[in-house]
Amino acid sequence: MEGHTIPIAIGGGGMKDLGVEQASGAFSLGGGSYLRSYEETVNINYESIELKYAKPVRKEKRALGNAQEVKEIRAKLAQEMLRFFKTKTCYDAIANSVQVVVVDVNLPLRTAFVSALENKVPCGILWDPVTNTYPGMLTVTDYINILLKTRESDESIIELQNRSIRSWRDDEQLQRTTRGSASKKELISIRLDKDLEEVLRTLHGNKIKRLPVVSQAGEVMAIVTYTTMLNVVMQKLSNLEPDSDWVKLLSYGVKDLGIGVYGPHTPTCTLETKVHIVLSSLIIDRVHCLPIVDTRRRCLDVFTRSDVMFIEQNGTYDTELTLASAIATRPRHAVYTFSPDDTLCEVMRHLGSSGVHALVAVDADDRVFGSISVTDVFNWLLDNHVL
Repeated sequence: MEGHTIPIAIGGGGMKDLGVEQASGAFSLGGGSYLRSYEETVNINYESIELKYAKPVRKEKRALGNAQEVKEIRAKLAQEMLRFFKTKTCYDAIANSVQVVVVDVNLPLRTAFVSALENKVPCGILWDPVTNTYPGMLTVTDYINILLKTRESDESIIELQNRSIRSWRDDEQLQRTTRGSASKKELISIRLDKDLEEVLRTLHGNKIKRLPVVSQAGEVMAIVTYTTMLNVVMQKLSNLEPDSDWVKLLSYGVKDLGIGVYGPHTPTCTLETKVHIVLSSLIIDRVHCLPIVDTRRRCLDVFTRSDVMFIEQNGTYDTELTLASAIATRPRHAVYTFSPDDTLCEVMRHLGSSGVHALVAVDADDRVFGSISVTDVFNWLLDNHVL
């Protein structure tokens, strides 16, 4: 990259084919008896809102004894997974066809977001032609912060979007310094030849969700996430016998194991909730999505961070709008659900095959009372075992 100015670059360098939209990475798992099967997706009508709803077919879970047993299972499963990931490299994990968007920090913010939208990627890698370095990433979270900033700033959303990425980042850095927060680090990345155990160490240790993979020359080749790691695990599970040690360890209920968030305080929103409240909840509660519920907390739909970019694409900048108005023309999502009685294997399989980051827990009356995400699964596994 030395000596080059990159306005917008699509692709990267390396052995795998680049420049094509990244594959979703959902693996077919075959028909092992330990894996959960699903009935055909059905449509449920809630007050004229069509909801695609994945209905699970229940499988029996293994019983747990006490907290000490949970601790032992967690430790053993983490040990097994880390040992497995030690045998795989970043090259093994990235798709055969990947796409990376690299954006010059001197370009307007809007250019970066439009580029990410057009190329269907959730973030852009930033390039500074002055220092010849990658100073960071621009993600949906940044755009949420931009929308929220218009509520406390004299600048309009259009004015903010026309500012350069460099100017926006400098202001953000100044605010962090004023608040006494830690300075923003340069881009955290990992070499292509590093093993996946180190990927997990880096993701978990730095509390990040995306990790750029770079070549020996320092060029960004791909971005790995916890979902990438999950897909590698699911490849292994598809080749295991139902009575293998891994499958046995994964055959306990997720709630019994303490994975996920449950209870009446599970973050949700309604169609009448103002957009700025929804956006604030995504940031404050550190969640990827919010179930949209009715007055009885029945799940109607789900609002994800990706929907924020849909709002931007449609020119919706008024954060005082209701959510119903903001997403009126957005296609309905398939809402993927789970039961707390589902085994960890079933939940991981459902996350991997659906391609979503989080599942919603509903009771027999379809009322929301919890959620579980890919990040929740790995945080549960890795806490106290990686660092």
